[in-house]
Amino acid sequence: AVEEILNNRINITATSTAYGISDYYYNNTSYGYTQPKLIANNEIIIKSTGSSYVYGIYACTTKVNIYNNSIYCYSNYSYGVYRATYSSSTYSINIVNNNILVNRYSGSTTTQYPLYINDAQYATSTYGTCDYNNYYNLTGSTIVAYIGSTTYTLAQLKSYQNANSTNVNPSVANPLSIMCQGANVNLSCPRLATVLTDLTGAQRSATTAMGAYGEPLKNLDVALNKIILDSKE
Repeated sequence: AVEEILNNRINITATSTAYGISDYYYNNTSYGYTQPKLIANNEIIIKSTGSSYVYGIYACTTKVNIYNNSIYCYSNYSYGVYRATYSSSTYSINIVNNNILVNRYSGSTTTQYPLYINDAQYATSTYGTCDYNNYYNLTGSTIVAYIGSTTYTLAQLKSYQNANSTNVNPSVANPLSIMCQGANVNLSCPRLATVLTDLTGAQRSATTAMGAYGEPLKNLDVALNKIILDSKE
């Protein structure tokens, strides 16, 4: 059976190093695993009250599919998806259809990366697919990734796959509360065969939204139409 981490709402206020999901040596082929773990439809919100390091999803020397997660990391040292892989292409990590935001807690520190990969070779397709992700830095920085020893804008990142990835503010009303994109934002991607529903259990359409929620947050246009008074004595 495939190991799964699905449909969780994780909200952490951290005073030290914190991980939303840490996948370290799980499904490592050296221990007899053949199928990748599935991490999907998780809403991960981490706020640091200081200068703690926070990681939305930390994946190290593992075989895992990271699909349709919504991640918000709020700290002076924020990493949305942190990938560290060693030794072998059998430790494939697929990062697809995720909506990843980072932000700064205070000060002028610029260590906020939606995507971090420790070595440039692991950003190639030999070590897994990386596409249809939205990477956004709420500090206003155009830097969306740190790979090897170099920072990357989205245009530069496209040299490492990510042909359909975006750098768009998803207009989340309150990312510390819910990571559902705004109604006027179209962060769409193809539905994956292994993720047919979203975090709420709703069916995803063939073209679905990036992140854990299959549909954007709806804006309701509501107005008072009639007042009915009860005239009973």
